[in-house]
Amino acid sequence: MQQISNPSRGFSLTEIMVACLALGIMLIPVFMMFSQGSAGTTKNRNDILAQQHASNLLAYATSMNYDDTFLKTGSQEVNEKKVNSSDGTEIDLSISEDIFKRSMEIKEYTFPGFTYAYKLITVSVKWSQTGDKKTENNREIKISGLLNK
Repeated sequence: MQQISNPSRGFSLTEIMVACLALGIMLIPVFMMFSQGSAGTTKNRNDILAQQHASNLLAYATSMNYDDTFLKTGSQEVNEKKVNSSDGTEIDLSISEDIFKRSMEIKEYTFPGFTYAYKLITVSVKWSQTGDKKTENNREIKISGLLNK
């Protein structure tokens, strides 16, 4: 009996399924690497934005007069959109991202027999971001500045 040879023989269904399975197993680490890179980028972006929001508020606070009503001693939330300064101008201190909460603490230091007074301004920005295991990580950045009279 003579065997018929078929030069255009293709792959069997089993071979195709094994190849797809092997390719899928090899691609899983690649997709996990993309996911980790995206999470790291988001974390760095939030860190940079929080630092910038804190720096903006501290720069505004240190540019005010020592006795300005904005610089009253104590702790206050500073999340409102506009602030009226003592000269009547409106300053936009808005934060476009909803995850950030900004607060400012002001302590006044005076020393007996010393002509100068100081205000220590501490700005903190808090936010929470989801971690690798879908858990909340509460994060905070604090920066401080000094204002003298």
